[in-house]
Amino acid sequence: MLMACHVHPSVLGIPYVYSQAAIMYTQQDPVSYISSWFDKEKYMLTYGSNILSVNGSNLWVKSPCQKLLPPIERRMPGRLSIKRKRHVYEHKDKFSQVSSKGRTIPCKNYQQKGHNKVSCKNPKVIPNPKPIKKLGRPMLEHNLTHWKRGERG
Repeated sequence: MLMACHVHPSVLGIPYVYSQAAIMYTQQDPVSYISSWFDKEKYMLTYGSNILSVNGSNLWVKSPCQKLLPPIERRMPGRLSIKRKRHVYEHKDKFSQVSSKGRTIPCKNYQQKGHNKVSCKNPKVIPNPKPIKKLGRPMLEHNLTHWKRGERG
């Protein structure tokens, strides 16, 4: 088999496309030009002794190895989606979110409804300061008998 133009395979230097066109032009059967070595009978004579039937999957030998599991789902790189993943049966309509029209928000100053902190006419109330917490995990102190959490402060 020779290669013509480094692209199309050819037999005896004539590319297959041109030989096929010539066969079709003369209105002959292209199958008659195929060698008998490519017939099923010759194939079975050659490889018939090597081809063995395969048992069904219920007759296969059980493997002592552990079953293969699918790979662990990993968090993919890139920007994460902001919206939560909805269930299949959740509707995507305007009623899925609560509107702020029907609610009255209390004032942050006196907790009275009907106005907000900016439009509050009462004097400003200074809230009690929250105690400052130490950040991080509490230290563990070693005792000879057991470990216990250390005191904060």
